Amino acid sequence: MPAAFDAKTTVKGTANLTTYTLSHTPVGTPTMAIAFVMGAIAGGPGVVTVTYGGQAMTELAGGSADNVSPFCKVFYKMGPLTGAQTVTSTHTNAVVNGGML
Repeated sequence: MPAAFDAKTTVKGTANLTTYTLSHTPVGTPTMAIAFVMGAIAGGPGVVTVTYGGQAMTELAGGSADNVSPFCKVFYKMGPLTGAQTVTSTHTNAVVNGGML
């Protein structure tokens, strides 16, 4: 079965944040959720975790070239919960000019 896109939600910030939170409502019954977390951190991205409806998402790929480069990490969750869900990314180091999609 080909992948189908149904809904997108974004959040961004410019302050030194350690948590980004958004509410996402998929259309129909989702089979997978994907989150892209990006930003710039002096000291590197550190540990990044993402939850979807309180359930942990799995990191698929990502990183940064060095300790001051922008980063992008990709997370996924198979069989995510239906209806409106809170998606949260938590960072051990504060993110500057970051966001989540």
